[in-house]
This record gives sequence, structure tokens and C-alpha cells, in this order.
Amino acid sequence: RVSEENVWIDASVNEKLWANGIRNPPNKITVKAVKFEDGLVEVSLAE
Repeated sequence: RVSEENVWIDASVNEKLWANGIRNPPNKITVKAVKFEDGLVEVSLAE
């Protein structure tokens, strides 16, 4: 388990979530999470 301070969310994930506005968010998005040796987790859109 990782604390929220060690999670980095890519800007593309944020843009995808807000693409349709606050009233119509997407039901699902596919993301890729990579955990590095120092404990940092990077979240980005899956390709």
C-alpha cells in the first residue's frame, strides 16, 4: 500500500477525466500504474 504523497498522476489522466465536463465523467478509463524502487507510483493512461 502506498500513501497518497507517493502517487504521481499524469496530466493526461486528469484531462481524460474532465474531457466531458463535471456532469458527464467517463464510466471507465484504463490506466497503467508503475511502482518504482523508491516507493513512488506513477499513474498514466494505458496505451
